[in-house]
Amino acid sequence: MIATAPPVQEKPKKVLRIDFLDFMKGFSMLAIVLYHFFQLLDLNKAVAGGIRFGGTGVHAFLFLSGFGLYLSHLKKPNYTYREFAVRRFGKIYIPYFLVITAIVLFNFAYPLYHEPGLSYLSHIFLFKMFNETWMVSYGYHFWFLSTIIQFYLIFPLLAKWTDKNARLVLIGSFVVSLAWSVFIIAIGKAELRIWNSFFLQYFWEFALGMFLAKVFLEKEKGFWEQPIWKLALTMVVGCALYGLLALKFGRAGQTLNDYAALLGFGAAGVLIFRLGIKPVNGLLLFVGKISFAFYLSHLFFRDLFASLLANFGLPYNLPVALVLAAITLALAYPIQKGIDQVDGRLMGWLK
Repeated sequence: MIATAPPVQEKPKKVLRIDFLDFMKGFSMLAIVLYHFFQLLDLNKAVAGGIRFGGTGVHAFLFLSGFGLYLSHLKKPNYTYREFAVRRFGKIYIPYFLVITAIVLFNFAYPLYHEPGLSYLSHIFLFKMFNETWMVSYGYHFWFLSTIIQFYLIFPLLAKWTDKNARLVLIGSFVVSLAWSVFIIAIGKAELRIWNSFFLQYFWEFALGMFLAKVFLEKEKGFWEQPIWKLALTMVVGCALYGLLALKFGRAGQTLNDYAALLGFGAAGVLIFRLGIKPVNGLLLFVGKISFAFYLSHLFFRDLFASLLANFGLPYNLPVALVLAAITLALAYPIQKGIDQVDGRLMGWLK
């Protein structure tokens, strides 16, 4: 009788860790929200310029969007365009529609915003991305929705190109984004949101996220696993370049400092994550899980609270801003729960 070798057991696939992605969403979102709440404080020029760095969290969010979307694509590459569109529609547009509608209805009872007549419809039918006034109506932060929807429209095609040659797409994205930045500076449009937030401005960030998602899946090693000293050095260099460009080169420098902003802000986030301080990581992971609701609602609550304080003659100072930001975070939790329920029912109905 011939002895047979025991069957070879397949090595179990490594479970992809996504804690960092939620953490980084939370870190980015908290930085953005605090920046917006601190904007209303009476600050000197140097401090006011410093808090602007919190707004760079949007670069990390665009990067993470590319990373997360392409990672999902790689795990399920046979998704149809319809399936992709429906999923994004449920995740992004429906919550956006519900929140902006709630804000507009509230505005009839308590006139917090004074917007042109077509502002609401420009949000609903997405033509606000072509008008500077409508683009930021009912809250300046809503510009981001226009940009991310533009990326969703091109993502299926971009994913196919990345499947074929990820490195070429990445290099091309840097060239295209830089060319777009130079173009809007040259024609004097760099200060206008409809120009400086067109998706080509951030194309490189989104494509970089996609490229690193591919690397992560192939090598099972995330970019956040870099040595601490490299992260610290990248943070310092990125932040220094960001400040230098913004302070010394005017509007052109502010338009071109996205590259330094993502390096500095991203490295700072990774560094905090790697330090592993449980209360900090726990808080940011929580914020990451409700980040979309937090983003959609935070400027409405800020403006409402500030208006009420002014009506009662109460001060708006740093402790008040921090307390109001914490209240806004707490209010975002049930809003996110409602969004998740609506999304679940919608997905079930569409299936």
